Amino acid sequence: MNIGSILGGTIGKAFSDIGATVRSFVTTDGDRMELQTKLEAIIAKRDSEIEATIRTELTVKQKIIEAEMASGDRFTQRMRPTIGYAGLVIIAYNYCAVPTMQLFLDAQIEPFVLPPLFWTAWGGMMSIYSIGRSSEKRGNRSRVTSFITGS
Repeated sequence: MNIGSILGGTIGKAFSDIGATVRSFVTTDGDRMELQTKLEAIIAKRDSEIEATIRTELTVKQKIIEAEMASGDRFTQRMRPTIGYAGLVIIAYNYCAVPTMQLFLDAQIEPFVLPPLFWTAWGGMMSIYSIGRSSEKRGNRSRVTSFITGS
């Protein structure tokens, strides 16, 4: 299935909707044909622009993934996700594993003490990471995205 076939359904539906509206205002066959030709050209141009945009976004996403995989430093490639996963492991330990162990082992196990600074730092880092990755995947390039991603 290609993009043109997906957009083809859109064109057909748009033409039938537009055709019904046009018939109520345009009375002569010549004027209808002229208007229909102009509308077909406008819709075809719009759909080709949409297709070009989709292709560009896919190309940008592909280049981002290729650049990440080509990077030689394994830790740098995985640093942001590692920090996020470490925080998730700590949270899972404190709020899932510790209560479960206390229930089944009948023992007093102390969870990690997570100060407000942890929540602020980890939450801020994950927010910035999420925004940066979303922008990277969409292909957005700006000073803010470059600052967040370090590129």
